[in-house]
Amino acid sequence: MTDEERLRRQVGQLMVFGFYGFTVPDTAAALIRDQHVGNLLLFSRNARDRRQVARLTARLQEMAREDGQTLPLTISADQENGTVSRLPADVPGLPGSMAIGATWRPDNAYDAGAMTGRLLQHLGINWDLAPVLDINNQAHNPVIGVRAFGDDARAVAAFGTAFARGLQARGIIATGKHFPGHGDTDVDSHRGLPVIAHDRARMAERELVPFLAAINGGIDVIMTAHIVFPAVEPDGIPATLSRRVITDLLRGELGFDGVVTTDCLEMDAIAKTVGVERGAVLALRAGADLIMVSHRRDRQLAAIEAVVRAVREGELSERRIDEAASRVRRLKETRLFAPPPESWPSTARAARRLQARLAEAAVTRLRWEGQLPEVPRRLAVLRGPADPALQARAAPEDAHPLADALGDLRPDAHVQQLGFPEVVSHAGPTALLHALRSYDMVLAGITGGSPTPYLDFVNSLPAAGVPLVALLLQSPYDARLLGHVPRLLALYEPTPFMVRAAVASLFDGPAYGRLPVTISPGWPRGFKAWSPSVEEGARDPFVRVVARYLRQTIQQGRDAVRIGPFLVGFDTMSESPYVNYAVPDDGAEPTPGDVGGLVKAFTDRGLRPRLEYIREAAPAVEAALGQAGFVPEGLHPVMAITRTSFRESDPPAGYRIRASSDDRDFWEVRRVQNAAFGDGDPDAVDILHLHALLRQGGISLLVETEAGEVVGGGDVTPPRSGTAEVAGIAVREDCRGRGIGQALTSALVRAAFRNGVRRVWLTPVGSAEERLYTRIGFVACGSQLQISKTV
Repeated sequence: MTDEERLRRQVGQLMVFGFYGFTVPDTAAALIRDQHVGNLLLFSRNARDRRQVARLTARLQEMAREDGQTLPLTISADQENGTVSRLPADVPGLPGSMAIGATWRPDNAYDAGAMTGRLLQHLGINWDLAPVLDINNQAHNPVIGVRAFGDDARAVAAFGTAFARGLQARGIIATGKHFPGHGDTDVDSHRGLPVIAHDRARMAERELVPFLAAINGGIDVIMTAHIVFPAVEPDGIPATLSRRVITDLLRGELGFDGVVTTDCLEMDAIAKTVGVERGAVLALRAGADLIMVSHRRDRQLAAIEAVVRAVREGELSERRIDEAASRVRRLKETRLFAPPPESWPSTARAARRLQARLAEAAVTRLRWEGQLPEVPRRLAVLRGPADPALQARAAPEDAHPLADALGDLRPDAHVQQLGFPEVVSHAGPTALLHALRSYDMVLAGITGGSPTPYLDFVNSLPAAGVPLVALLLQSPYDARLLGHVPRLLALYEPTPFMVRAAVASLFDGPAYGRLPVTISPGWPRGFKAWSPSVEEGARDPFVRVVARYLRQTIQQGRDAVRIGPFLVGFDTMSESPYVNYAVPDDGAEPTPGDVGGLVKAFTDRGLRPRLEYIREAAPAVEAALGQAGFVPEGLHPVMAITRTSFRESDPPAGYRIRASSDDRDFWEVRRVQNAAFGDGDPDAVDILHLHALLRQGGISLLVETEAGEVVGGGDVTPPRSGTAEVAGIAVREDCRGRGIGQALTSALVRAAFRNGVRRVWLTPVGSAEERLYTRIGFVACGSQLQISKTV
């Protein structure tokens, strides 16, 4: 092999090219055969159905082997899920980043990443251009928006790294993008060159946080952004072409030694400035390892020739080419030999189950005032001029995802579609308003592109007595367009499964989501409107009962104190003491000074500063704690159940549930709890519950075999203001998966109702527990945040 042939083979391994067609066209075959290209990129234009994509990728790999390439091609796609999906229609989709962020559970991001990896394996795609690590703190961002997990740096870091780990666990290359951050701009780099003028301190606190977390988590690839960051690159050079950004910042300061790929150089930020060919040379010189040219063959060939020429003329060193090729080769050797996927039917079933679960966990109620009919029979769907054309299934041209979902979920109802402005032009606004008042429920889809006349008409409906529900089909920021709508849901994307989950939530289905971004002071990050399916005021008794109990505990001289506006309950029984509950008394809002006093009280007692507090009790708590250096550990939903929603569940054969009759029984339950949760876990030795049960008539139930062996147990506190808490549900590990926990929870709720309780609440840990409690009839109605500080 001559030096020229060796150089061209190496350069081919540094190119990522796209092509057109459902089969391999001659142009793509020539890229592999003649240019030795080692990386290809698929779009929707290449994906007709699952089997076709699998045949396409298999043929591409065969051609690479025929060319003498000893390692497989990387075959990539922008499978972010949600609004950015390249998979064919017969492959189940998953909610996108912001919808996952709305679940407030990074483990959901891991599950989504792992399932995405499973789906890609079946198609022969081994490189996902995801996750997005941008922080969308610009409401008018035209290119990121709902592609981001949220607007909080730590949350984006947690969700993004979890998604990447899920992908990589399935043998798929993961890509963090768009470095050093594309979230805070209102210019689309596809159409222009954005400039973000933040200083280095701000970048270190926000934009760089998710990327550093992903790097520390072992992410495979980082994709650069076509954005100018003057604080890093004062010469106005886009990050993709900047040595200061790629080599000095990304590799030098952040320590990334994986593969760096450019975003597509055909975007206007590069193509209309330095040009694609020159951009390829400058990006490699800056430290990039892969050059992406997604569309035009003439530009792809020109990029190869420009790089080869730059090496010949000494502008690019052979050492730089060798270094880039070595990183790409190492990535292929590490990642591209995953085990074969499971059978397609089992993967598809699992994907649809996850799809439904994540969608339910993401739908967010932003406003919910007044009640709708329990059994609506006449339903209308308003179709705005800018509504997405996406349909839930093959249907006539006038189908609509909202109408599709209504037809599926309420086949007994009459559903009428009304297009705007056609129906207004035909009947007139007065006649239309009169007609809409005759419906039991009217659904209106809203997007940021909805024209002003449509928005004005939708905003006028509630005052005219129309029972309206508005659904934000794309961006949650569109809530600001609807000032007068009493019932408002955020979906984050117009995918059929998100629309279906939103519509199902109108008929007693779950809507667990919380805002992953701040829309306005009235809609802060973490907000959700309370569900009408739980008795009004469910969260207030929850806060009040904890505060009342702590006041009683203080009066009795037990493990609780008042510190500033906080009522604090200490657990001093475990090996690593912590604060079990801290709630503001009488709605007081603490200041950073109050939090400082709280920290001092912890350290004076030799306690670990850890809180579990009711997030909705005082919005200022989180801000004050954050300023004091506290870091969130986990957010758990508070779920409540009433007699009307309760569904009983019996224990499986061979097991029985009975009340704890003496101290020996009680401590047998503690033993099972400690084995399940580990010593020192708050649920294992919760001082509030323990005192309540021992001294105030709470109930402890245990599960035993017919031979009398205790295999599970749990507690319910005494009634306070008609409210009680279920806690410490534990089942021995070898007895799980048999319905014992569900039956035990059911028995505890039943016992509480016999004690005169009207409402029972609990805090599930993990989505599996949440699903278990939902089956009994619990509904999410609040949230409890664990937060800690290292001192």
